[in-house]
Amino acid sequence: MSRANKKNVRTSDKTVLKSDVIGKFLTDFTYSEDWQGMRFVRLECPNKKVDGLDKALLEFKFLRFINLENNNIGDVSLFQTFESLVHLNLNKNKIKNLNAFNGEEFFPNLKKLELADNSISELIPLTAPKLEYLDISNNSCGKFETWTGSPSIRIFKAMKTQIKSLSILKEMPALEEAYLQDTGINAFNGYENLPALRILNLRGTKINKIEEELPELPAIEVINFRDTGFHTLENLKNIFQFTTLRDLNILQTHLEEHASSFNMLMAEVLNLFHDLQRFCKVTVADQHKYEALYLAEYKWRKAEEERKRKEEEERLKAEAEGADS
Repeated sequence: MSRANKKNVRTSDKTVLKSDVIGKFLTDFTYSEDWQGMRFVRLECPNKKVDGLDKALLEFKFLRFINLENNNIGDVSLFQTFESLVHLNLNKNKIKNLNAFNGEEFFPNLKKLELADNSISELIPLTAPKLEYLDISNNSCGKFETWTGSPSIRIFKAMKTQIKSLSILKEMPALEEAYLQDTGINAFNGYENLPALRILNLRGTKINKIEEELPELPAIEVINFRDTGFHTLENLKNIFQFTTLRDLNILQTHLEEHASSFNMLMAEVLNLFHDLQRFCKVTVADQHKYEALYLAEYKWRKAEEERKRKEEEERLKAEAEGADS
């Protein structure tokens, strides 16, 4: 940045986006609603060490895309009345709470909100009525007592947070994808009303068992349990109550790493659930199905042999007792 620009931006030892320099970060434009002029629709100002936002930005309330990633911004309430704003990227800033996003008339058209790598400690209700994408990864966010879900969010990311329960996923009827890797979640329960959820990533969590009775996930297709605590198929098998499941990953678990062979593990899983199409990043092929069938037949033969052996043992025992009487 030139010396002249530094003068225009720096105020009271803080770097602030002011009117004299905003123009250099504006890109893309479109016609105004009355077709009498042109308006910029995108502000691209990442990695500029910006500490604050000047009211001069209010002259650009028709912006649709704002990228302020990797700055030092703590207060974004200035954007609350930007009615055209669709995508706001505030990753890697110094935002401490979500208060700016909690108000009935704020961010009326916001669809994508990126807040990863900030200092947010609590997830509170967000009132942006059209919000579809929310990323709060790499924040603490351990508190969410007042969180009531969202009717519009389709993609939710909360990786590397202090979230410890799947109850964070409740009353989210539009949710299709949830990414909760490397959190403190330790049980596969607590979620509610997720009729559209297709993808659930729980890699690196502390889950080690699936209970017999679970809330419904009628659309689930992909679950990632990589690097979790599963030791046995007995602890995992109840996940197959979700009949729409097609892709399951348990790589880097005790169960996968201590299997006699991957093909044997695949066969065991396919015998529990025939409709799986991908397991541990491997597409299920005809060979795997044949191996599963052979394993099932082998187990059946061994069981039959054991049943007949016990029957013969009981018969001989009964004959011996009859001869003694």
